[in-house]
Amino acid sequence: MVANRLRKNFRKLQPRFEQRGIGAFRLYDRDIPEIRAAIDWYEGHLVVAEYAREQTASLPWLETMARAAAEALEVPWERVHMKKRRAGEKYERLARKNQRIEVREGDLRFLVNLDDFIDTGLFADHRETRARVRAEARDARFLNLFAYTGSFTCAAAKGGARETTTVDASQNYLDWAGENLKANGIDGQLARADVGEFLERAGARRWTLCVLDPPSYSDHGGKVFDVQLDHRALIERTLSSTGCASPKRTRCRSTTATALSTAPSASSDSYVCNDYTGNYSVINRANPGASMLAPQTITPTFFPCSLPRSGPQSAAVAAAPAGSTASFAPRKISLIAARS
Repeated sequence: MVANRLRKNFRKLQPRFEQRGIGAFRLYDRDIPEIRAAIDWYEGHLVVAEYAREQTASLPWLETMARAAAEALEVPWERVHMKKRRAGEKYERLARKNQRIEVREGDLRFLVNLDDFIDTGLFADHRETRARVRAEARDARFLNLFAYTGSFTCAAAKGGARETTTVDASQNYLDWAGENLKANGIDGQLARADVGEFLERAGARRWTLCVLDPPSYSDHGGKVFDVQLDHRALIERTLSSTGCASPKRTRCRSTTATALSTAPSASSDSYVCNDYTGNYSVINRANPGASMLAPQTITPTFFPCSLPRSGPQSAAVAAAPAGSTASFAPRKISLIAARS
């Protein structure tokens, strides 16, 4: 069953992505409810991740699915990488192979590690978000907070950003970001810092384009961050410290949280939430208690987010389009793109 679905998806997706020079994309994400897995393609490699559950804990379920995927797509077994995802788990390093491969995204190049960590170093489902940042970046002073491996910085630099600042608390990820920048023939400031401390020390520095991409939960350095509880304060602090609250400036924010209350902040007029069903829900400042309101059909005109075709575990949020029937008129571009 999963083999047939993979072959069908691959025949449909791979030629389109190859035409665009894209070598990393999701093939399967719980398309069949009984088969709880995510399967990604990375330049001829497969990453097969099981959404772990008690019913399969004592079974060789993951390897069975991985072998079925490899056979269906004729991928050598040595190019298959298996992982297990568990809700709420803090993942330790999985291996120490220290092997990276380069993947294409148009004229961008990114280094990924398919074995050593639960995540590979590149969130393929942020592809269109990176394109959006790139389109906004000409002559921008770009700030990337919780930068991970710096893919947004690469996109902004390729888009003509005047300067880039990449901030992450992990030296390992910051070094990785530096290697990604080097792979793309660009440079920029790399700052190892807690985001809160960086913003406190920002002083008079100002940026015109900012990506804010916090983890769903962290306890780095003894400081606990929970996106459900802290995202609003973090957004407000970022806006006040960076200068991106200006109507002429743009900020993008993202989260890995599977269910996020997106009650509007004082700095934003409204949001549109996509719940993967094709419907959009309006969150309006006129209703400050709003959180994932009932769907209202609104078609965004500028944000074709390349999210998984199925899987309700995340929510993507983009600014309401001009000319929509909603009773508000947003003055800023403000988007959240969830990743799986």
